[in-house]
Amino acid sequence: MEGLVRAAQSTAMNRLIKAASKVEVDPEAMEKLLVNRADFLHALENDIKPVSGNFIMMQKWTRSQQNL
Repeated sequence: MEGLVRAAQSTAMNRLIKAASKVEVDPEAMEKLLVNRADFLHALENDIKPVSGNFIMMQKWTRSQQNL
């Protein structure tokens, strides 16, 4: 669960990063950073790999959340 939260936080932070010749982050935007449902779903689909036999259950849960 902690890994999912960290991955969702990383996804949200990536929205604020401006990649130019150097990486820039707006400090004011960072103060207002909100991790939303889409960040969790993205992290679950792309970053998190379940360690135990819960992979099928996690896939079903993800699909059910996308239909909301």
